[in-house]
Amino acid sequence: MFNRHQLKDGRQLIIRDALPPDAKALIVHANAVISETNFTTRAPGEFEITVEQERQNLKTYFDTDNKLFI
Repeated sequence: MFNRHQLKDGRQLIIRDALPPDAKALIVHANAVISETNFTTRAPGEFEITVEQERQNLKTYFDTDNKLFI
């Protein structure tokens, strides 16, 4: 599922569900966010998940109707 939004400058923004192939990028992004601030629930180095574990997590959320991954 995805939504398209037209930005004021004419560019298009697409918001879509994360899928299992996005696992590595999500881990990289999570670690970047964690390292940028002290106001997260984890400290740098505490987010230890493998790409395969994240793929499985995303698959579980994608395949289940009553779960939401934000």
